[in-house]
Amino acid sequence: MFLALIACKHHVNDKAQRISRAGFAGFCIVHALLHMNLRNDPLSSFNTPLSWALILGCAAFGLAYLCAEVMGSGRFKNN
Repeated sequence: MFLALIACKHHVNDKAQRISRAGFAGFCIVHALLHMNLRNDPLSSFNTPLSWALILGCAAFGLAYLCAEVMGSGRFKNN
C-alpha cells in the first residue's frame, strides 16, 4: 500500500495525484500515532531521539500538508 501511494503521487491524472498525496500524508499521521501508542512495548526498538524526530517530523509535515490543502487551496472542497 505504501509503495502504491508513492507511485500514484506521479500519476497522469491530477485527481489521482491529490488523493494519493493526501493518503500518504494521512499514512504518516497514523504511523506516528501507532508508534506513540506502542512506545512502551518491550519489542519496540524505535526509542532513539533520531527515530522519534523522523517519525514525528513526518507526521508534522503530513498534518501541515493536509491543513494547507483543505484550508488554503480548497482543492478537496471543489472536487
